[in-house]
Amino acid sequence: MNSWFRLYHTVLDDPKVQRLPDRLFKAWINLLCLGSRQGGQLPGTEDVGFALRVGASEAAKILEALAAAALLDREDDAFRIHNWDRRQFVSDGSTERVKRYRQRSGKRDGNGEVTLHATPPDSESDSDQNRTERRRGRPGGYEPPSAPPQADRAMTEEERARFLQRHAETIKRSGQKPYFVSAEDVAAMVEATLLTPEQAARCTG
Repeated sequence: MNSWFRLYHTVLDDPKVQRLPDRLFKAWINLLCLGSRQGGQLPGTEDVGFALRVGASEAAKILEALAAAALLDREDDAFRIHNWDRRQFVSDGSTERVKRYRQRSGKRDGNGEVTLHATPPDSESDSDQNRTERRRGRPGGYEPPSAPPQADRAMTEEERARFLQRHAETIKRSGQKPYFVSAEDVAAMVEATLLTPEQAARCTG
């Protein structure tokens, strides 16, 4: 499992991607992140829904739409990121990569030999990034402030309550519901008196 994956700048010119509605583009990027955990393979619909913060039925619609756009491949009852293996190929040996870089840069030791290290940077800019992060007090590289929730469980009751309250406030302010908030979610907001029936009707009408 990689902690990173390649995203090519040719995405800017790919009509399959650029013609996606905003919500599907966001979902596709998030699914790339999710698929990178399992070599391009996506988990089941419920786990995809949790990762995208949508219900299982909405997750199924998203997966079908991206498959229809040829950005996902269907494999039996599951989905896989299209062309994952070809685009996310295994890198060449890091020692060889540093050797080529040092040869280009003319960095040699006192004997005139290219000096290699067992743990070179993944790219020519990584060492600069690590220096920056060390200045920030995080030796060894960047660590995100908090890891995202793993897509391997359903929301707890407390998480569900926070989800409903947060997006009920959004609906009150804008009069519109986010695309990932289902009609069932809106009904639950009304039942919990987070929304009035009139507010719910306006945002789902």
